[in-house]
Amino acid sequence: MRKSSEYDIFEKAGGAMIAVQERFPVTVSDGVLNLYFSSGSADNATLSAIEVIPSAAAARKSQEGKGVSLEAQFTASLSPNPAEDQLVVELGMPVSKVRSTSISSAAGATLQQNAHKALGEKQLGFEVGNLKAGMYLLKLDTQAGSKVLKFVKK
Repeated sequence: MRKSSEYDIFEKAGGAMIAVQERFPVTVSDGVLNLYFSSGSADNATLSAIEVIPSAAAARKSQEGKGVSLEAQFTASLSPNPAEDQLVVELGMPVSKVRSTSISSAAGATLQQNAHKALGEKQLGFEVGNLKAGMYLLKLDTQAGSKVLKFVKK
C-alpha cells in the first residue's frame, strides 16, 4: 500500500530544518510492518525517527482504568534467546489454549507452521536448528488473542 509518493519535505515543512510529523494508520496482518523507501524527483528518501503505536495499546489503556490488564491475560516469554537448536516458550496459560503457531523470517516469509510440541502444561518447544542465523518472528494465536515474539537464531 503506498501512503506517500513524490513527498517534498521542504515544501511540507515550509522551509529547511523544520520538523514534520505525519500519521499513517495501517493494519499489519502478518506481524511485520514493512517500510520501503525509494528516491524521488527531489532527492533520496529521509527518515529521522519513527514511532509505531499498536492499536492494542489503546485497548490496553482503556482496560487499565477498569482494573483489567490485557497483558496479564496473555503472557509469553522465550528462552534461550538467542537460540541454537531449540526454543522454549513459557506461556501464562495452558498449552491447550494455543490455536496455532508460526515462525516467520524478518521479511515475513512463513517458515514453520504449527511445528510446536507441548513440553509441559504451559510450555511449548520449537526446533529451530534448521533455521539460518538471523532474526525471526514467532506468532502465537491463542483463545486470549495473538502475540508476536522476536527471537534470534545463532
